[in-house]
Amino acid sequence: MSLCTLKNGIGISIREAAPKDAEKMIAFYNRVGGESDFLSFGKGEFLTPLSEYELFLASVKQK
Repeated sequence: MSLCTLKNGIGISIREAAPKDAEKMIAFYNRVGGESDFLSFGKGEFLTPLSEYELFLASVKQK
């Protein structure tokens, strides 16, 4: 984990994603999907099942 300060002075911590983060990450992707033309999915179109995304995050951490 690393601690950073944004230009506006707000402090944040950055850490590696974990399987427990999957649900919030999917919700985020579905919200911002409609805000960019540079993603392969639109708003509400990130359809990866929660259990599959949890496994994905766990497998990335193992590498």
